[in-house]
Amino acid sequence: MYTHLRSQKEYEDRYDLITIEQGRRDMEWFWKAQDKFLEKVKVNGKDPKPKATEYWWSLLCYWLVELPLGKRWEERDQTIRDWKLEDEAKDLKLVNARPKTEPVCYHCGKTGLRITGKILSHKTEDYTKDEEVLIFFDCTHCHKNTSCWEDGELYQVKPRLCSKCKLPMLEKSSKKGSVIIDTYTCPVCKQTKVERLDLKVKKDKPDPNYERDKALYCFDETRGRKYLDYKVHWEDLHRLFERQKEKEANKDLYDAVVKLEKLKVAELIDKLKPVIEKEGYIEISFDKPEIARDFTVGFNCLDGQTTRSDYESTKTLKKTVKKALEQTNWRLMSEGISYRLGYLNGRIRAYEDEEQLLSLVSK
Repeated sequence: MYTHLRSQKEYEDRYDLITIEQGRRDMEWFWKAQDKFLEKVKVNGKDPKPKATEYWWSLLCYWLVELPLGKRWEERDQTIRDWKLEDEAKDLKLVNARPKTEPVCYHCGKTGLRITGKILSHKTEDYTKDEEVLIFFDCTHCHKNTSCWEDGELYQVKPRLCSKCKLPMLEKSSKKGSVIIDTYTCPVCKQTKVERLDLKVKKDKPDPNYERDKALYCFDETRGRKYLDYKVHWEDLHRLFERQKEKEANKDLYDAVVKLEKLKVAELIDKLKPVIEKEGYIEISFDKPEIARDFTVGFNCLDGQTTRSDYESTKTLKKTVKKALEQTNWRLMSEGISYRLGYLNGRIRAYEDEEQLLSLVSK
C-alpha cells in the first residue's frame, strides 16, 4: 500500500523548492522588465538621476519579486498543513477501503482472493474527478493477480491500438537488467512500437545554487515580519489612493458635505427654537439626547394658535423643522411629527461621520 503522508521536513522542502523556482522566474522577469520600465520613467527622453533610477528599480523589484515571495512565506504553514491533511485523508481512505462485492479471480473464476495492495487512481480519463481506490488481489488457487475497484468493477487494461489499423496490438515484454522492454506489434500491418521503463532509481544532480537561492527567496521570520510591515504600509497607500480617486469622481458630493453646517446640540437648539416660535408654537423644549446606533434628540411644543386643525398644525411644524435643517447635518426622523390635543413632539437625528454625511447629501 502506498503511504501518502510524509515527514514534516519533506513537506517543508517541497514548499521551499517551489518558492525557489518561483523566485528565480520572477527575478528573471524583473531583469527583462527593467529596461522597459526605465523607458517609462524617463523625463523628456532623458534618464532620471541615479537615485531616482534606484528608487524605481527597487519599487519594481518589490512588486515583481518581493511581494509574491512574501505571500509565499505568509501562506507556508497553512499550505503545509493542508497538504498533510489531504495526504492523511488519502491514507485513511486506503485503509478503510473494502471491495463492495466478493471478488472473483479474473483467470480461474474462483473466489477467496487475498488483498495484496491498494492505490488511489483515476477510474476514467477525466482527471477532474476524485481518485478512487484500486485494490490488488492474489488468487490462492492459481496464484495469479486480479485488480478491481472498490465498487467491485473489474479493472480493465485498455489495449494499445495501432495508429493505422485501430486494432489491438500484440504485446511482448522482456527485461534487460533494470530496464523493462515492452514491444507492441500490429497483427495486420506489423507496425511496431517499443517502450522502455528503467526501474533504476536515478539520483537527481545536486543543484549547486540551491542553498544560495533558498537564503535569497525563502523568507526567515525576520524578513517575513518586515514584509508584513511593508504590506500594511502599501495597503494603506492603496486605500488612500482609491479614496482619492473616489473623492475626485464624486467631487460634487464631497463639496456639498463641506458646505453643510455641522451643528452641536446647543447650536441646533439655538437654530430651531426661534423659527418654531415664529410659526406660533410655544413652550418649546428639547429632550436629553439618546445615544445608541444613532444620535437623536426629541423635541416638544404646544400649538399657540388654537384655531389651527391638527393636520395643519402638524404639517406646518414638519415643514418648518425640515426647512430649518436643510443645510445642516440634522434631519427630522422618518416617524415625523406626532400631534395630540395641541401637543406636538418629534425627533431629529444627527449625521456625524463622512459616510453618513455622503449618504445624506446624495439623497
